[in-house]
Amino acid sequence: MTQEEFAAAYQRVLESFAVKTQVELSQLMGVRQSSISDAKRRCRIPDSWLLALVEKQSVNPRWILSGDGEKYLAACLPGNTAMETLKRASLQELIEAVLDRFLDKLSDEIVKKRNDN
Repeated sequence: MTQEEFAAAYQRVLESFAVKTQVELSQLMGVRQSSISDAKRRCRIPDSWLLALVEKQSVNPRWILSGDGEKYLAACLPGNTAMETLKRASLQELIEAVLDRFLDKLSDEIVKKRNDN
């Protein structure tokens, strides 16, 4: 993920939780502020953040990572549990979110190997 892509995804995370600061975000996600700083330094949205967004806000991980698709999974309203969200999400939405994440990780590994050589 490039710095620009991360910055846009990070803004979508803040928007999803309706917060403006790392302190507010860390409190809502139950992580240390240093974890947020680490993610920003690595330009990487941790999987745990995506899970928290699905569970707490029914936010579509694909939308967080790329800005594509619907903001919410299967047009769920924020506040539904993760299980309710997953029950309502279409199989295609879930497959796309998992596939997008896999391809992102694969791409990162290829770039890393090229840089190491």
